[in-house]
Amino acid sequence: MNVNIAATKEKDTAVLVKPMWPELYRHVSETKLGRAEISGYINNFLHRCGFVYAGKSDFTEMESACLATSIARGYVTPEDNSFRRVIPPGIAIAWNSYHHLPDKQTQEYVALITSLFIYAEDMFKDNNDAILAFNSLFIRRQPQKHRMLDHLADILLDLPSYFPTPAVNIMISSALNFMTAIGLENSSIAFNPPASAPRYPAYTRMMSGVSEVYAFFIFTPDVPLEVYLPALPDMMTYICYANDILSFYKEELAGEEENLIYTLARCRRMHASVALQEVIDDAVAAHHRVLETLMPHKAAFDCYVQFAQGYVDFHFASKRYRLDELQG
Repeated sequence: MNVNIAATKEKDTAVLVKPMWPELYRHVSETKLGRAEISGYINNFLHRCGFVYAGKSDFTEMESACLATSIARGYVTPEDNSFRRVIPPGIAIAWNSYHHLPDKQTQEYVALITSLFIYAEDMFKDNNDAILAFNSLFIRRQPQKHRMLDHLADILLDLPSYFPTPAVNIMISSALNFMTAIGLENSSIAFNPPASAPRYPAYTRMMSGVSEVYAFFIFTPDVPLEVYLPALPDMMTYICYANDILSFYKEELAGEEENLIYTLARCRRMHASVALQEVIDDAVAAHHRVLETLMPHKAAFDCYVQFAQGYVDFHFASKRYRLDELQG
């Protein structure tokens, strides 16, 4: 980073003059990426990972079950049915990404915790105090500042029913980091790092991705933790970056620049297309490292392969990402 240094007459010291960030970063978003260009990047990602689009879209049975559970638990009430709109994307990820899991209860859990994560991310833009208070209230087992955050806290406490203690510890930490990341994003704190902090965008993205939670759910109970734990960092990268790649189109349409692609571009003072290609390269490399790590263990390997393809299918099956518009 180039910084102007002005010497003062009064003191024999140097005064750092802050650079004009808007001028440095103006070129980042001067030219938006078009539909055909974004489609090309996405196809490049899919081809290099060996993925095809085969999304499952008939969620009727799971949707009925999740809605019934949501009503029974009080997520959806006669006075407030706002949670109902975030049920479909939760079902889409559970059905597509975790369809290989034999336990339907686990799939439903993934769907509902995803919907609660989405609710926390989308519905508290004007109530960030409730988000920022979540972690301390959760640790002290005190009531949250909103009833839906109480439900999120409760569902996190169910994790020990599914995983051994070391995995639960990592997953809870991931969920709490996710809430911290939402608070930072709502405060617009996380998106303008200086060029001297090139690792910051990836750091905050891993916080916001809650990827450890989704990584641990990939594997059936017969797969020992020690088999797939070494692949966790690369699974985290794949989960976060694949989402960034596959959500970039809808964010570009909406003019959103508070995402990993544009944060990288601003930090490194490069065009968003260059940042997007870097994210694709990192995601592809991480995916292949996971395959190599798990290859000696057939059960773990098969679970991950089905998840990785299903995770792509989830994005195409969910209307949230508008990827059907790129299929023509």
